[in-house]
Amino acid sequence: DAALALAETDRVHVARKALEALRDEPTERGQLARSHLRNLDVERQLSSALRTRERFVATDGPFDPVAETLQLLHHHHVSGGRLTEEELLEAAARSMLRQMDIHSTYFTAKQRAEWMFDLHKNYGGIGAFVNFDDQGVFTILRPIYSGPAYRAGLRTDDKILEVDGWETRDKDLNEIINRLKGPPGTEVAIKVQRRGWEEPRVLPIKRARITIESVRSEMLPGKIGLVELANFGAETAHELEATLAALNREGMRALVLDVRNNQGGYLPTAIKVADKFLARNRLIVYWEGRNQQIAAREEVHTTQALTQPDYPMVVLVNEHSASASEIVAGALQHYGRARLVGKRTYGKGSVQQILPLSSRPGDILRDTLRKNGQYDPGEIFTDRNGNGRYDEGEPFVDIARRNGIWDPGEPLEDLNHNGRWDEGEPYEDTNRDGQYSAPEEFEDLNGNGVFDVGPGVKITIARYYLPDGRSIHKERDRDGVVIAEGGIQPDVTVEAEDWPGWKEEEVSRLLQENRFRQYVDQYWEAHKALFDQLATFDGDDPARYPEFETFYRELDTRLDRGDVRRWLRVFVRRRVMDHRGREFVGIYFNGDFQEDRQLQRAILELLSVLEPGLAAGGIAEYASFPARFARG
Repeated sequence: DAALALAETDRVHVARKALEALRDEPTERGQLARSHLRNLDVERQLSSALRTRERFVATDGPFDPVAETLQLLHHHHVSGGRLTEEELLEAAARSMLRQMDIHSTYFTAKQRAEWMFDLHKNYGGIGAFVNFDDQGVFTILRPIYSGPAYRAGLRTDDKILEVDGWETRDKDLNEIINRLKGPPGTEVAIKVQRRGWEEPRVLPIKRARITIESVRSEMLPGKIGLVELANFGAETAHELEATLAALNREGMRALVLDVRNNQGGYLPTAIKVADKFLARNRLIVYWEGRNQQIAAREEVHTTQALTQPDYPMVVLVNEHSASASEIVAGALQHYGRARLVGKRTYGKGSVQQILPLSSRPGDILRDTLRKNGQYDPGEIFTDRNGNGRYDEGEPFVDIARRNGIWDPGEPLEDLNHNGRWDEGEPYEDTNRDGQYSAPEEFEDLNGNGVFDVGPGVKITIARYYLPDGRSIHKERDRDGVVIAEGGIQPDVTVEAEDWPGWKEEEVSRLLQENRFRQYVDQYWEAHKALFDQLATFDGDDPARYPEFETFYRELDTRLDRGDVRRWLRVFVRRRVMDHRGREFVGIYFNGDFQEDRQLQRAILELLSVLEPGLAAGGIAEYASFPARFARG
């Protein structure tokens, strides 16, 4: 009894001999003794493993703690084999950079390639935004209307069941997307199921070079142009130039430039955008860092003559407008060229530089001047539809082109000896841009047949400052607490509409039951012309929708008629987009002048300049706006 009592107090080693004498008894005492002795054996085995494990040999170097931590994880962590040593080192590097600021990070080779693609969004594929629906079925969210999928007949909400006979059910999203992509000109067979079809159909689609436009536009009532910039990519400035030219030909009297939710992109693109609205030699932004060798003060000024008329202008911003968006908005505000409407911007005024790692090199690129098999701005093309811009399928002259800007890798005359090209320095424009574009040659180091970039680090080297010296960067202390708000405060603050939680929940229920889509399916064929009108403007009148009262009663919902009308119109607009083959700027509520509070206030700001003294300029579509803001 004493031996068992000692064992219960974790002193099995003291009572070991007595427990060994008891363990063969066919009694409860014997069972307890055997259990305690087994525990003692396990403890000895663990202790032996710890004593005999490979000891870490310290080098007195600064990276000993990292190396020893890797060894301890390998030997002792319950999931020690789940991550490779390389993956753990990547995580350590990422954590180290995150300690400095939230924008510095480590890119794996895959992440770096994806980041480069986000700013150079052109590739070979079918041309559609895709994802899984609520039931896990691979679905077309929206075709790209200039792409081959739309021309082949694919529409919003079509279900892709197979790709070249390979089933998409229960497959990884990226794996499906990679099967849809391929060299331009190659064919892929898509098995599609659509609501209303008795059987799935197989559609052959010829892949093409897909360019995802970053600029969308619409002419609003009263000849007010609305232009949305999704990001500042490589082609954004060219797209914007063509868009503004088209709007000017339509007689645009004022412009709303929407950079809400635009999280930035290339600084040179942002400069070109601001350049269109400001006079020559205006300071747009300057930057400066701690290390004056790599981040000495540098200023960027407008270089072109003013290209746009002096029409009234508003820039829409919100809490997700960041980086290049803030630079453009801040410069236009500073010079009084545009008023800002919306919410304070995010506050990312930091300069990052992507640095490759010589310890983890990627494939070696033989970067050549080339014809790239796709239309590039400046190339001669046949404008078949007379819209003033190149559209997919129009003939063009593909030249081995020089692009008129310095690209990394091009020879330059480094006048100030800072190791990089600066505005005004002579360079050889070879369009060797340091980025792989098929069919350029490369040395395939890992033998996988595709060009791989190596990993790299994105490091903050400086801060951006607006012409008046304001830093737009949101500063935080070591604990992540904001100590300087940063961002840009708009001239007119307008909150976006916020729906109560119960409404969101009720709308989710109706969406899951497909009630809005079913309504559009039911009435589409008989009311196409009416739906086309309602998609543009429905006067907030539910009665204009066929059999609306019957539809509303059958929903059995707590939402009022106006709420149901709003969401019903969303699905009408989606169907109309598919029918006409062209997007609205506002697919949901942002960018839809009838529903978007921030856009409505921007319109009122412009009308107060265009037609002062007239309520909403006497334009019927805007008649309700003043009262909405009078009510706050």
